[in-house]
Amino acid sequence: MSTTTSDDEGCTTAEGSKVRYKRRKVAIFFAYCGVGYQGMQKNPGAKTIEGELEEALYVSGAVPEQDRGLSKRYDWARSARTDKGVSAVGQVVSGRFYIDPPGFVDRLNSNLPSQIQIFGFKRVTASFSAKEVF
Repeated sequence: MSTTTSDDEGCTTAEGSKVRYKRRKVAIFFAYCGVGYQGMQKNPGAKTIEGELEEALYVSGAVPEQDRGLSKRYDWARSARTDKGVSAVGQVVSGRFYIDPPGFVDRLNSNLPSQIQIFGFKRVTASFSAKEVF
């Protein structure tokens, strides 16, 4: 793998060797219970589903520190928005994330409240946008 692109991030293994991971464009499939949330779309000062997802992506290692809170830097797109208190099943968001090593879905779910459940993800083409799913 290339070690010169900005899409590579290193990780040190137990043996001390450096492993590089690349960002991959993925679609993430999930559902949520909107009770207690101010809707899907991120809104400063409001508790939102998107805010919870972005924080879980950061804590799970899918988004680097320098991109934290800057969703345009990782090509974030959502398939739909919901209003305050509205729940959804089959929502999709897409972006460029570090998804290696295996266990991406489990890491995300462990860093999300029980009201939000990630079902899975799928690698997609670079031109894919969750906005165009529906």
